[in-house]
Amino acid sequence: MRVFANLRALFSRGTLHFNSLELRVLRETMRRLDPGSAKRMQRRMEQVNLVQRLEGGEEVNSYQMVGGRPNLDRSTALRSGSGESLLASFSVTCGRGERVAGRIWLVDGVLFSLEFDKPTEGLLDAESLTISVELAPVDAASEGAVAPSET
Repeated sequence: MRVFANLRALFSRGTLHFNSLELRVLRETMRRLDPGSAKRMQRRMEQVNLVQRLEGGEEVNSYQMVGGRPNLDRSTALRSGSGESLLASFSVTCGRGERVAGRIWLVDGVLFSLEFDKPTEGLLDAESLTISVELAPVDAASEGAVAPSET
């Protein structure tokens, strides 16, 4: 079954999982969230089975594919509301001083994409990384964070 999933990701021009840099940024973001939101984000990351990278990793879109179609599991939503919203901004600095900045985006409150300000391929092998994350303010119009009862 795993072979079929690997082939599907390959033909979809993607991979099955986030790469090491993306995982480190997402985990650092989770550390800034309240425990319930962190748990929902972890569940979403585990559901993702197609990660597509564009422009050398500048844009990273993640999908949970179910029956050949993308699925946004609302039980993993970090915020209420619909459409795109910003979850966090971040910067990554490697030991040799190279820096990349980016943002993490939600779609309908669910983790969907990471945007970097330049290609990230050169940072994948960097051993020493410093990651700084700042959560975006919750937009009052979108009613804020998802209530804990929705976990």
